[in-house]
Amino acid sequence: MTARSAVACVVSAAMLAFSASAFAAPAASPGPYLWTRAQLAAGGWPSGLLGDVRVQVRDPLWGSSKSFLLADSYVGAGARIAASPAFVEGGPRLSIAPAAFFDMDVQGSVHRYFDGGFGLLPFDSPDHKLESERNPRASEVVPDTAWTLSANPTLKAQVGPFVGFDSVIVEAWHVDKVAGATAPYVYEPFRDLVIAWDDVVVEHQPAALWTPWKGDGHQRMLWVGATLRDRYALVSRDHSLTLGPMVNFRPGSRSNAVPMLVLQVLPYLVDADRVGGVPCIQGALVWKAETPFKSAAATP
Repeated sequence: MTARSAVACVVSAAMLAFSASAFAAPAASPGPYLWTRAQLAAGGWPSGLLGDVRVQVRDPLWGSSKSFLLADSYVGAGARIAASPAFVEGGPRLSIAPAAFFDMDVQGSVHRYFDGGFGLLPFDSPDHKLESERNPRASEVVPDTAWTLSANPTLKAQVGPFVGFDSVIVEAWHVDKVAGATAPYVYEPFRDLVIAWDDVVVEHQPAALWTPWKGDGHQRMLWVGATLRDRYALVSRDHSLTLGPMVNFRPGSRSNAVPMLVLQVLPYLVDADRVGGVPCIQGALVWKAETPFKSAAATP
């Protein structure tokens, strides 16, 4: 893994891992609970590595409702922290799921990109992003700070063995422009896009999946299907569109120590550099837990 390709191409795996838990059972207690999710994701073509931890205090919105539309509703507040060889990121995260078929996350983050070939790379146009073209420019990398505010609504549906979701991330970017910088854009390695110093990045990802068997969130789970991922930077107009198969698998176990495996292979349909080349291959291990607080667990 080269310095200039340290984290690209893993964000989609992160989002899919989150969606993979969309139909997991809610916490057993009707009271507040601690929700945690840890993830280790890796990607190839371009290559990447990312660790991601999210922690929230959540409370069911509608108490112990027996309606299947309301039973998994919640409101939550907490934080997300992510780290890679290229950057660290962290900030507060708010979530709400008023019904089983819809949820929304809002995240504010500060990103700190490292020096030594890992940071942001100035670009004059949204092309020439291949690792073979970026690696010789490692000395031009800018250690810098960026700020983002994102909203991520997701629609979900399940009919028998078929599951679908449609997720959109709208992310406003501000990258602190370093003194003397003349290039209008920078390459952002996490999203594998060339963006402007102030930009808006939109990512749309629907998926359709089929399961021969599925447990209750602590049991075995297997989803097989296809997903489309469409990323677009509104100012720089860099655009990447992929479509390919995905698999979510978790062996039968009630232990939270047993992770879910998410794997997808995404050939490029639209991209300034990658169409016709090797597809992006992504994988992630995801651990998830919901722990009621003592006050809720002690309810008679």
